[in-house]
Amino acid sequence: MSNSLFLNNTLLLQPLSTIDEVELLNSVSQNTQVRDELIVRNLHLAVEQAIKFSNEYFSIEDLSSIGTIGLIKAIDTFSFKNESNFSLYAKKCIENEIRMYLTHCKNCSKMCSLDDTDEMSFVDESLFCTTNFTDVYSNRDLIVIIMNYVFNVLPINNSLAFIYNICKKTQKEIGNKLGVTQSYISKILREAHKRIKAFVNRAEKSNEKIFINKIYFSIPNEYYFSFSFCKEKFKNFNEIINLVLSEEEFEKLQIPYDFSEDEESYILKVPYDVDSFLLIAELLRNSVACN
Repeated sequence: MSNSLFLNNTLLLQPLSTIDEVELLNSVSQNTQVRDELIVRNLHLAVEQAIKFSNEYFSIEDLSSIGTIGLIKAIDTFSFKNESNFSLYAKKCIENEIRMYLTHCKNCSKMCSLDDTDEMSFVDESLFCTTNFTDVYSNRDLIVIIMNYVFNVLPINNSLAFIYNICKKTQKEIGNKLGVTQSYISKILREAHKRIKAFVNRAEKSNEKIFINKIYFSIPNEYYFSFSFCKEKFKNFNEIINLVLSEEEFEKLQIPYDFSEDEESYILKVPYDVDSFLLIAELLRNSVACN
């Protein structure tokens, strides 16, 4: 069992014998069940390539999902007239798919960075995830600008994807939350970062302001964040916040918060913490579902 491969804690099926694989490949065009069997029995190829390219930024699970797309392409395009070994052909297709994905992500990271160093600047999620609040507080004016842009200007799916990413959710997990594909999440995250960087550059040069029509985000002091939700945009907010906080995930987190309201807004104050952003994301997602 030492050579066995696992994906999401599930043991992958053993590869097919050469005879069985040839038989299935010859009949794959007439039978979708055969196609599914070939995918399942060759998932180890996607995992092996994912392991090779994985690092602290790209998980094996995420890269395996990308690699599976390449595996499916290999099954759909393989021909014994042109190739003699399916495994070698599939590995090339899987590797190409992962390399294309990493290239897109690399281009995205270039768009996100505001300097020429290898470290991502605060436009990226890394600063929001630090446990050192001093780093955030020292850049609070800029972070307030960024987050108010995210909440009030970006399309809702882009906003949610960005916030979930702050919370260290994988693209697959974000896709499941929003009911869209992982490739779509990758696309809208790139768009979000590109638009944020462009806005920050404009704001620095011309002091461009944001029209606050949904949520006003602020950092009043060194201890908590403040979110003011516009009552006109967030109807039934009291019910929604009670619903979200009653979910098992947030009951376990036990996030301390202060909730109040005035004539125009629902005001939520939460401590600086990644879990606080997760709470805001869930409130937004549930608000959209209810409206």
